[in-house]
Amino acid sequence: MDALRLVDKSTGRTITLQEPTGLTNNLSFTFPSTAGTQGQTLSIGSVSGNSVNFGWVTAAKSFASLAARMTANQTTNNGVATAAAAKLSASVSANRIYRIQGVIRGQRGNAGTGDNIIIRADAPANTTNLQLGVRCFNCPAATTGVPTLQTGTTTVSTTVDPAGIAGTTSFGPYGYQIDGFVSLGNTSGTIDVYFVESGGTNNTTISQDSFIVLTELN
Repeated sequence: MDALRLVDKSTGRTITLQEPTGLTNNLSFTFPSTAGTQGQTLSIGSVSGNSVNFGWVTAAKSFASLAARMTANQTTNNGVATAAAAKLSASVSANRIYRIQGVIRGQRGNAGTGDNIIIRADAPANTTNLQLGVRCFNCPAATTGVPTLQTGTTTVSTTVDPAGIAGTTSFGPYGYQIDGFVSLGNTSGTIDVYFVESGGTNNTTISQDSFIVLTELN
């Protein structure tokens, strides 16, 4: 059996290209006429009989996902500062676009009036666009399925369940479906999704199976 050996003159070490045993046909491999670009891979472009032509191809983009899940129930109280409110966080990289999706589940167990919930998203400095849409499921008839959309740069917030739950003894569990996106500038950091009771005097419990998922789109 013959082999092609490439020798490193400085070390004497070799790279060997060896033909297979029992070869029954003559094979021809033709390489591309260009060097290709970073990220491309060598692939078979065409085959004609025993002649194979290679070419450079760009691999399909794979979308990376980041997830954050609440591991224990949390209670959100009227008037609590946003920094101390229940939240979910995920790290993000600069100069990227992410889709934000998630579900926040909660339940109010006492009577009250005007117990509204604020859902807020914060992004790193220099973010160019942040949008957050929220839809409530299994909420009182006055608010069920009503989507709200807010647009900003580094902070957006939206109030859901306005006044429609006044006087209700209790309700839930209910779910807030979150869908939005963020376009980051040259600053990395975290996407924080907060939720806090903003009206009335009753506590709202946020379920431990609440979550957000960030999918990188570029």
